[in-house]
Amino acid sequence: MLMVDEPFEGLDIRAQEQVCALLEKEAQRRLVIVASHVLPTALSIDKHVVLEEANVENIGLHKRQLA
Repeated sequence: MLMVDEPFEGLDIRAQEQVCALLEKEAQRRLVIVASHVLPTALSIDKHVVLEEANVENIGLHKRQLA
């Protein structure tokens, strides 16, 4: 298992894409848990958990929201 905390914070889009590629490569071999306020569009997510003030608000399949 690999857990990362805020891996995209302060990165430009290109650097975020590179981190996403590395995380997705690792996710082929093992469970990857990402804690982040930033959600790059390049990141493929199977499931997500939303925490609000230490309460679990939602657990489910990730659905991308298009702006």
